[in-house]
Amino acid sequence: MNITINHTKNPAVGWNVDVTALGETASEKISQVIVKINGSPEPTETLNPPVKSWHKLYTQKGQYPGDNKVEVTASDQNGNQTSATDAWE
Repeated sequence: MNITINHTKNPAVGWNVDVTALGETASEKISQVIVKINGSPEPTETLNPPVKSWHKLYTQKGQYPGDNKVEVTASDQNGNQTSATDAWE
């Protein structure tokens, strides 16, 4: 599974965090996505039925200025997990 995390400065406050998960093979589907921003969990996304790709934009998250960290864990339909982290100042 491929996970992509991008961040851009939000004009109002904090950061916008753009998260995408994509199954690598034709049969790999995403059944759950867990996102933590600076250690705080966002609501868990449980996908029933599982999907081939998932995308979500979180707005006005994190700190500006300051240290920021986004952790994403995605599970496929068989329970296999893939994780990715993005950290910046």
